[in-house]
Amino acid sequence: DLGHMERFWTVFVHRNLWSVLEIEIHFYVIYIVILCAELWLLMRRDLIRCGQGEGWQATVCRILALGSRDLSEESARRDMGIVKVLGILGIPTAIGVHGGTGAIFAVVKARPMWFGPLFPIIFIVSALVSGGALLTFLTAFFSRLPEEERKTLTLDLGKLTAAILAFDLLLMWSEFSVGIYGNIPEHLEVMRLSFFGPFWWVFWLVQILFGAVIPLSLILWPVTGRDRRWVGLAGLMIVVGIFGVRLNIVIPALNAEILPGFLDSYHVIPAPPKAVPAYPPGIVTSLASLAVLAALLTFLLAGVTAWRRARGQALGRVGQATATVAIVLIALLSLRWIGGTTALNITGSAPIRMTVPAVLGGLFGETHLPFLYIPSPNEWLSSMGLLGLTVLLFALGWTTLPLEVEHES
Repeated sequence: DLGHMERFWTVFVHRNLWSVLEIEIHFYVIYIVILCAELWLLMRRDLIRCGQGEGWQATVCRILALGSRDLSEESARRDMGIVKVLGILGIPTAIGVHGGTGAIFAVVKARPMWFGPLFPIIFIVSALVSGGALLTFLTAFFSRLPEEERKTLTLDLGKLTAAILAFDLLLMWSEFSVGIYGNIPEHLEVMRLSFFGPFWWVFWLVQILFGAVIPLSLILWPVTGRDRRWVGLAGLMIVVGIFGVRLNIVIPALNAEILPGFLDSYHVIPAPPKAVPAYPPGIVTSLASLAVLAALLTFLLAGVTAWRRARGQALGRVGQATATVAIVLIALLSLRWIGGTTALNITGSAPIRMTVPAVLGGLFGETHLPFLYIPSPNEWLSSMGLLGLTVLLFALGWTTLPLEVEHES
């Protein structure tokens, strides 16, 4: 249940095999178990060797080795055999995980833009795009393989990712063009919100320009397409663009009017009584702003510092300047929403209304665009915090665990 994480166990006790969400939960559990088992088997011998040393890193490796001490070649062959079996089992499991995520949206009848058989396929393809792009970026900038081998692998991954991204764009065009050609009101409403709503910049600048057009140009242009650094940068840009895809999938569809007159009914419903705050609103807002900024600064500084140390570099002036710019930009982004609308506007006032430019001969209909939902500062903070935590954990694993280490037999 929302807000009650302590009830997570109930889904494993009170089963409903017809629930798409429950099926997805089980797929995720199996998927995580398979990934952890594969990772441990691939690193087992390196963890044993690392644990034979001294210091805190050796202690961590001994704990992660789970008591295993067999370094023989026979054990290595046995591990690889198990990894192959797990890899084969992981393919349908991964399809179930990512396709199941799309199915959660696809079965919602009340949201016509989600409801349909194409959504699970879109999520699977998007997962392939984001996974391939992230591997391209990590291989280009963090792999310890020999330079020539790393360059070849990066360029091949970049080309494969570009091909899958092109297919993903084809699916997006198919989804939008059918709705436009069919003049389906519910679909047009969601597209108007995506193209011209408060987050228009996420679609046009983040998803299309930054996450698709520029990366494809970098990968396919011969000058940059032969440089692993440019291809790796393109991979990172694609990953950022996928975040924009996720926002455009969820928020615009949630703002589409379900029933005629649904939006106008909000400002005629009496506002619920409000409790008198214990502190002046100005102090509460200031404290909330400081909390958001402090958390963002903490995650960003920790992530950037750990990343620089992982590469064996000091946080010089260039790194400090980069970190400062990133901090300022994200801080301004968070300040943009502090004090704004945080959820459905049910306090008695009318929903936010914007003016839509008359483009394409008025193809998208009315010019007044209602918008009921804008993510709150806490939601922005959660997203940024997860990204910062991911960077921090990656840097810790990079500096602690024995990765890509070759030993003589």
